[in-house]
Amino acid sequence: MSKGLIDKKLNNQINELIGQCFAVNRMLDRGMSLLNVRWKMVKTAQILHPKVAHAFPSAEFADGLSDYQAQRSNETVYPATPIGDREYDKPIDFFNDMLKEFLSLQDMLYDTYEAANDISDYTTKAVISGIIKNLVKYTDIAQLLIDLAENFGSDTMGIALMDASIDKYIN
Repeated sequence: MSKGLIDKKLNNQINELIGQCFAVNRMLDRGMSLLNVRWKMVKTAQILHPKVAHAFPSAEFADGLSDYQAQRSNETVYPATPIGDREYDKPIDFFNDMLKEFLSLQDMLYDTYEAANDISDYTTKAVISGIIKNLVKYTDIAQLLIDLAENFGSDTMGIALMDASIDKYIN
């Protein structure tokens, strides 16, 4: 069996990143269910589900990282994904949690970038830099959703108005 070109400790950090991407996807899928069913924000869920939730297990994040590991002859070990049962009282609570999770992933990416830099693994550093860049548009979307939810309000009418106009902000 090949040793792989990525340091074992660094490869384990990449495995943890992959696991976090799947955990973020699970949290987002739960939120999409709540948007759709509990808060009747059907249009918002229809836009966000493929655009945001599906991004994290895709080539933009988790699959891209595991593909990179394979290209460097390193195996991927997938951490367990937590249960998707988070509860939120209002859509803004979900949007705040979304931003929190994105920023947590960003911190993990920064740590992995620094670890790659510390051992002069410039290839891994470049890949992680690309993933960090990919994340920027999602933190922007989360912040926009928070701002919109604050502006429209959390009452039934505000939620309905936000959902009706979401495609003017995110498409």
